[in-house]
Amino acid sequence: MTTCWSFFPYRTAILLLAIQPVPAIAGPTADEVFTEICRLDILHPEIVIRQALHETGNLRGGMLMQRNNLFGFRYKSYLTFAHWKDSVSYYKKWQVRRYLNPKEDYFVFLDRVKYASGDYKRYVMGHRWTKQCPAVGSILSVVFSSLIFIFLFLPACLITYYTFPNRRVRNWILIAFSLLFYAWGEPIWVVLLLLSALVDYLNGLFIEKHRGTKISILGVYVTLLFNLGILATFKYSKFFIENVNAIAGTSFAEPSILLPVGISFYVFMSISYTLDVYRGELKAQRSFPDFLVYIANFHHLVAGPIIRYGHIAREIEERLFRIEDFSSGVSRFCLGLFKKVCIANVAGQLATQFLDQGAGTASVAGWWFGIVMFSLQIYFDFSGYSDMALGLGRMFGFHYRENFEHPYTARSITDFWRRWHISLSSFFRDYVYIPLGGNRHWQVRNILVVWALTGFWHGASWNFMLWGTYFGLLLLAEKFVFKAWLDRLPTIFQHGYALFFIVLGWAIFYFTDLVKLVTFLEGIFGLGGLPLSNLELVTALQRNALWIVFAALACWPLRAQAMTWAAGRFRPGGVAVAEMTSSIVFFLASVTLLVGSTYNPFIYFRF
Repeated sequence: MTTCWSFFPYRTAILLLAIQPVPAIAGPTADEVFTEICRLDILHPEIVIRQALHETGNLRGGMLMQRNNLFGFRYKSYLTFAHWKDSVSYYKKWQVRRYLNPKEDYFVFLDRVKYASGDYKRYVMGHRWTKQCPAVGSILSVVFSSLIFIFLFLPACLITYYTFPNRRVRNWILIAFSLLFYAWGEPIWVVLLLLSALVDYLNGLFIEKHRGTKISILGVYVTLLFNLGILATFKYSKFFIENVNAIAGTSFAEPSILLPVGISFYVFMSISYTLDVYRGELKAQRSFPDFLVYIANFHHLVAGPIIRYGHIAREIEERLFRIEDFSSGVSRFCLGLFKKVCIANVAGQLATQFLDQGAGTASVAGWWFGIVMFSLQIYFDFSGYSDMALGLGRMFGFHYRENFEHPYTARSITDFWRRWHISLSSFFRDYVYIPLGGNRHWQVRNILVVWALTGFWHGASWNFMLWGTYFGLLLLAEKFVFKAWLDRLPTIFQHGYALFFIVLGWAIFYFTDLVKLVTFLEGIFGLGGLPLSNLELVTALQRNALWIVFAALACWPLRAQAMTWAAGRFRPGGVAVAEMTSSIVFFLASVTLLVGSTYNPFIYFRF
């Protein structure tokens, strides 16, 4: 069977990707691209380059690879870019081109390589290539904002689920589809997921059996050691060894461990379950399949929210189908899909365009514009995914709690963190801050510890630690220094103050390279000798003016307010028609963009 590409171990492979024609504009050479890629120290460059080529969409090309030095040969890779002469057998007729085409694609391409190196390499284990390969996208996990999920996975799951009225059968169907969802991208890590679930299920039973005795604490210790141990091993081991080598001058080998997707989310869910059982707030779940429905449900498995078992315990064992729930779930899913595809993806492209500019081509206003776009991207990306998760839950009879409450409408940093990623903030509040003493003992220490951990949860990099500490210090300043002064400010100045420090915080979050971060901060405050503006920024603003206004308005709860207003003035049927119409518009607009674009990243997969 003819396939788009084939890999044979220890043999040269040729990868060809067909894309739409683009004008010939000379750019950096292929050697320069490869040099930059090698600098990234990617475990499997052939995979991430292939993914990057696929993601950019407008690059003709392929990759010619020779044998890897792992097998005693010198490794060399370089990109080749083709002209397709024959639409039927395009892969047989091509000529090597030395330049990326056009020049702008070089920066987009490298951005995709960097993204893929952190997020997609985990889907490849060693060099277990097959002789035949399906479409390029098959190595990716099924995400909610993908066509294969929308038109294949979700309909198949819903039809199968509602074919059987028995609750236990439905739970098994959810488990099967959830494991398939997870295994689609990384089948080997299903074993780790099931092992983690089994350990915490048994710990819950152990604690329940020995409740009221001193020995019950062993269940908590085992849960913490196991879950934090696998998190440290898979997510932070390389970071720790890198820093030990840098500080002590040692040369310990850095582990090449792939990060299981969603591990930070399901580990925290497992920990919260065990602690709640130990505290007596829950009874241990005696059915392992029912416990798997809690841990492994694909609605929240790979990107949250961090669900508490007590919030859905009853619905795991008893769910009723209600057309109102299903309808609201579909509407919520369509809203989240629209936020992700039509706002976050567009904002992400603009953010990459301006934030990845060097000091030689950037401008002060351009960098400010870029970080504002990244602020929009990360909000609509994550809140959109959370909306889709909540919508999916409603379709299947679960009622998950809100994870975002329009955080960019906050009047202070304290208010912002009551609205942003609520499930994570509440986790650290209930299981770290309060046990440390809360606001009763050592409050300053407790706040700094919580926010350092919050930053570190987001990634194994010093910039995330700095980001968490930054917000911890701001919260302390608000609480002890200028809260009274802030409360007296007019509302518009309160919003301005909060947005300024929130956006500045996203700069710390974005730049994992601290040198680039310092350069960026100097630039946006006029210390880098950059021009105030440039033609590229003016062009971007002119082309995207209406979209920028729309995205800014979408940060406010205008749609919910409009629906509330309409509900008080029109018949219920008219409001339902309006909501259904808006959902159809959201869905069609999103699918249209998904069909016509390959740029569909998801930021929070890395966590």
